[in-house]
Amino acid sequence: MRLFIAVPVDPIRKRVGQVVDALASKSFDIKWVRPENLHFTLRFLGELPQSKVEAIGKAMDEACRCPGFGLRFGGISAFPNLAMPRVVWIGLKEGEPAMSRLAESLDNSLKRYGVPIAEESLGFKAHLTIGRVRSFKGSAKFADKASLWTPEKLALPDVPVDRLVLYESRFGPAGPTYEVLKESPLA
Repeated sequence: MRLFIAVPVDPIRKRVGQVVDALASKSFDIKWVRPENLHFTLRFLGELPQSKVEAIGKAMDEACRCPGFGLRFGGISAFPNLAMPRVVWIGLKEGEPAMSRLAESLDNSLKRYGVPIAEESLGFKAHLTIGRVRSFKGSAKFADKASLWTPEKLALPDVPVDRLVLYESRFGPAGPTYEVLKESPLA
């Protein structure tokens, strides 16, 4: 099972889909994330056996003993940067410290329950991935276009962080689909 733990962003999916539609162009070689797959990944676990799901659930419940909080969105950026993007994302204006604390608490709980964490997942930077760049074709034009999307123009509503979700990622001909295996509410 290919598993990850994330914070869902249901209230903004439709609006982010509209933003992606406005950004998309044949001039850019970017694989955009479908709105139904948008989420903040707190921890990618990788390929794990079904037998680990119970321990993951207990670790999630333990990590969720903190109060919920809200997220306020910033603008569009990219890793490593907009000039040479690999991953296109929307950042946060508010909520990143609380999200980082939640990710750290989750890591500690996963370790206590003996759940391995995928090495490529170590380190945390709160970001909402909206696209993955396949080639640098048109990247200068993309940087110009993306920089116009200020937080005010994005007009994303605040999102409450009230639960963690364990997802199983399944690959198919139309791209990945995510199945919810467990939800843990924050205190």
